[in-house]
Amino acid sequence: MTEQIHDPSTPTTPPTTPHAPPHAQQPHPQPFAQQPPYRRLVRTDGPLAGVCGGVGVYLGVDPTVVRVLAALAMVLTLPLGPIVYLVLWAVVPRA
Repeated sequence: MTEQIHDPSTPTTPPTTPHAPPHAQQPHPQPFAQQPPYRRLVRTDGPLAGVCGGVGVYLGVDPTVVRVLAALAMVLTLPLGPIVYLVLWAVVPRA
């Protein structure tokens, strides 16, 4: 009797049927089961317009951190910060 020794360095492939289409040999992915939830930028209830609160919720950050960063950005980039805030206030829908 001959004894077969498996060599771990040689890859083993599963047996395939000669007439099986290539997609039949691969497992089918579940396209909708593993997609992340849909994220949408919205305004929340906040001290002024809720823009910073909505950005905080969208990014998964505490809204207070976003408000502090927005206040710094408004002071440091004086004409640009308030303009961006007003545009977001007009464009982003309320939650």
